[in-house]
Amino acid sequence: MIDNAAVVMAQGVVIAAERKEGQDDNMTSSHFHSFFELYYLEACSRQYVVDDRLYAIKPHTLVVLPPRLMHHSYGLKGAPFRRVVVCFTPEGTAPGLYERLKELQGVHELTDAADIRYVEEMLQELLSEEDSGCDELSLAVKESLLNLLIVRILRLKSRRLDPLNVGKIRKEVAYISEHYAQDLSLDDLSARFYISKFHLCHEFKKYTGNTVIEYRNFLRILHAQRLFMESDLNLTAVSEAVSFSSLTHFERVLMKTAGIRPHESRRQIMESKKSGQTVNSSLPLPKPAQEGGSDPSIVLQSCQVKRPGRQS
Repeated sequence: MIDNAAVVMAQGVVIAAERKEGQDDNMTSSHFHSFFELYYLEACSRQYVVDDRLYAIKPHTLVVLPPRLMHHSYGLKGAPFRRVVVCFTPEGTAPGLYERLKELQGVHELTDAADIRYVEEMLQELLSEEDSGCDELSLAVKESLLNLLIVRILRLKSRRLDPLNVGKIRKEVAYISEHYAQDLSLDDLSARFYISKFHLCHEFKKYTGNTVIEYRNFLRILHAQRLFMESDLNLTAVSEAVSFSSLTHFERVLMKTAGIRPHESRRQIMESKKSGQTVNSSLPLPKPAQEGGSDPSIVLQSCQVKRPGRQS
């Protein structure tokens, strides 16, 4: 599945909305974004993975995803689905709402009919406005709709879903997430969790969509990008802090996963800190699960409107 809203966000917009429906159209690996994402399932059922947690979701389920959480979704073979995603940065929200929404991180089943109707109407309005144009008025309308939606989400009568009990694999993912800076071998993990290397690799790939090494490298890049934003460490120090063997290795992995060199990533982040803008990045954009997996009929417009006193 191609996440078209993420593609649009990477162009520097502050809000992007997209509806997608399909069958056997799945993300092949976990990824993360530097922006907020709201995922609303309208039809059928899906499996949703957030970090080391697996959820079974059904219609009227809302996933609240703050930035930089590893996640992906998939469905059973032959099962159709329809979902809406709304992606946004702090610049698209009213003061205070962005931080309060972070507190609702998780998976929520909407239980009140009025809440469901309101949320779905707001999502439809956002989707309609997405198609209407890219001028300043359109952006203002989308920001208003987004803020109304967030306020309603903060007041929802919902049930927070618990993750499924999937046995050892969740503990394995959690352990790797916690010890991403260590050079963990398959032998080490196999011995720690009393599982064969073959079964470990098979279950880990099935659960996350990544190999153990790929997943660990994603986490190292994630933490490196955080250090770019939150510290003044140079590239070599950042590389060492997240346990890459060399700056060359760091550059190679970052290019493979994010398509950018470390100095370019650092420059973009430094420029954004000076201007007050948010850097949008997606790591990485998932490939379609099969040939023809992406829907070419979905076309999103890029609204990049600069307004006095605000950065977009």
